[in-house]
Amino acid sequence: CLCLRVQLMENDVLHAALKKKNAATEEVVLKARECAIHLGLQGILAIHKPPAWTSFDVVSKLRQTLQRFFQETHPDLPHKYSRIKVGHGGTLDPMATGVLVIGVGTGTKSMDVYTKGSKGYETIIRLGWETDTADAEGKQVGETKGWEHVTEEDVRRGCEQFVGQIMQVPPIYSAIKMQGERAYNLARDGVDFEMKARPVEVYEIRMMRPYSETAPEIHLAIQCGGGTYIRSIARDLGRELASAAHMHRLVRTKQGEFVLADCLEMSAIGDADAIVKRLRLLPGTAT
Repeated sequence: CLCLRVQLMENDVLHAALKKKNAATEEVVLKARECAIHLGLQGILAIHKPPAWTSFDVVSKLRQTLQRFFQETHPDLPHKYSRIKVGHGGTLDPMATGVLVIGVGTGTKSMDVYTKGSKGYETIIRLGWETDTADAEGKQVGETKGWEHVTEEDVRRGCEQFVGQIMQVPPIYSAIKMQGERAYNLARDGVDFEMKARPVEVYEIRMMRPYSETAPEIHLAIQCGGGTYIRSIARDLGRELASAAHMHRLVRTKQGEFVLADCLEMSAIGDADAIVKRLRLLPGTAT
């Protein structure tokens, strides 16, 4: 009985110590959250992503800048409690440039408020051959096909086939999950698999320059819904024109409420003040 009482007393002491520690931790977490809000480290902004940078690279660089800023202004807070949540609202391929929407703090949970709606792209499609990635960074697959027979009217009629609600087969090098893995990982590992067609919506495809001036390149502006792959449009348009094609260049000009003019340039991504000034507060968020 005495041993049992001693054990119970020890358990009570341990429980009290743990409760005190948890309370102290919660207090620090709450303080860190309040400090982040006071510094304006919450909301949404758009970055003008340059070529060769992945979306993750941009997020990582921005997070480093904001965490350094937070730690310098509040050195009393332990580093593990001064971490800033940062995430993006839609991947851009490394070769692509343009609007990349970023959420900071509470903004990571509410990015759909600003990213819902159409996306805008400007693209250059190159006729002649397809690639395994469906863009200029991939390896050629299949034979080179002629494009000299293609007229501007052919291009216009071909583009019309991809406007509206269509079924689209994504590129095998994509972030879609197949067999529990990202498709691009399976493709890199040489796994044989087939991408299934998915419904997407394309609102408009407009020629930006006369094909007679740009052949064998096709310059297009595209407005579409989420989940649409411009690389797939390039590949499929080439086939529609009895040729072959891949995406040579891509700029995202719009994502939800953000356009290129709203974007912070990458040259300023190391400047915490510049980032904070661009952050848009979410509806109902206290300042």
